[in-house]
Amino acid sequence: MKYRKYQPDKHKKAVRRIWKEIGWLSKENYDAMDIEIENSKTIVKEINGEAETLVSSVMGDYNYNGNNLNLSAIIAVTTSLVARKKGYAGKLTAQKIAEDAKSGAEICGLGMFEQGYYDRLGFGSIGYQNWIQFCPENLNIKINRELPKRYSFEDYVRIHESRINRIKKNGALNLPEHITKAGLKFNEKKSLVLGYENDKGDITHHFLLRDANTSHGPVMVDWMAYRNYEQFRDLLGLLKSFEDQIFAITMPEPPLMQFQDFLDKPFRNYMKTAKSKYKFYNNARANHQFRILNIFKCIEKTSVRNNVKFNLELNDPIKDFFDDDAEWKGISGEYVIELGENSRIKKGIDNRLPKIKTNVNNFTRMWMGVLPASVLQIYENFEGDEKLIKKLDDIFNFHKPCIDWGF
Repeated sequence: MKYRKYQPDKHKKAVRRIWKEIGWLSKENYDAMDIEIENSKTIVKEINGEAETLVSSVMGDYNYNGNNLNLSAIIAVTTSLVARKKGYAGKLTAQKIAEDAKSGAEICGLGMFEQGYYDRLGFGSIGYQNWIQFCPENLNIKINRELPKRYSFEDYVRIHESRINRIKKNGALNLPEHITKAGLKFNEKKSLVLGYENDKGDITHHFLLRDANTSHGPVMVDWMAYRNYEQFRDLLGLLKSFEDQIFAITMPEPPLMQFQDFLDKPFRNYMKTAKSKYKFYNNARANHQFRILNIFKCIEKTSVRNNVKFNLELNDPIKDFFDDDAEWKGISGEYVIELGENSRIKKGIDNRLPKIKTNVNNFTRMWMGVLPASVLQIYENFEGDEKLIKKLDDIFNFHKPCIDWGF
């Protein structure tokens, strides 16, 4: 499919119209959109000289059990109401993925439009993100008496450094500075950044509140960054200090936390507030999908305690979006994989070894620790030797990835 690189002078007006049509944008957020799109790797599909479909990505990194992988993050896939159901979004996204793979991206992730929509591009859903809403009065944390500092859009460089230097667990992402900058500009008049800094002036821990100019909430913690768990308690203590006025705070559950531990009488409050806009709740949804782009790099950066060697017959559905002579058309093929402290992979097949036959969607989910191989057998496109599947269950039995940087 023919496409063009995004050119602000030529495409900005049309892209703003697309985002307004689909409800992503109001006039007050034009600047935020411009920061995000113009500083990212953005391509468009034109119809009659007008941009009608846009796909945008950024390069970042992904924490895979302490090893960094080059990440392509698809931050926007948008199609105008004029160009729906023509296949443009899927084809343009495939082109963007191929571009990023050729530029060195080893894995790719995107925000889910709907369950299954991006499966045809080789993506698999990763673990649930828990969302919680609670009253700060019910936090069983001491109020932090240290005065926080208020930060603004002009502090975006320092705020971004604070995010980059946060504590990171399996699945943590780092995205470029302009993503933080755009995030701070978005609904700027209704946002508030509070936090703390050290003697050097570095912001050590902070959070961003949305809808911060409402009388009683709910307000939302869009993101939170801290370098250690004492700083995390500081931030909870700051949220606790809002208890006289704010009735409800919404936030994503931090990685490896059970936030219910920090709440007094959560079950009573679930029932008492069930029909209120300030209700207590804890729900979960899978917001993101990921896929491997470079299986050689991903396996080489896999370090596990147990050893196993096997054949992998891999199907990559993204191949259907490309011509046979395309430079990159996915990672379908046969591989011999040896997992261990120093893992190895090569093309080919060793008839002496057991085999897994699957697609890149499910292989990515197993490799990331989202679901064990034995469970993935329930789905189509995953089959293999039972003894091998048990070994793979043991090998990939680590903390499920938690995406702590929304995109």
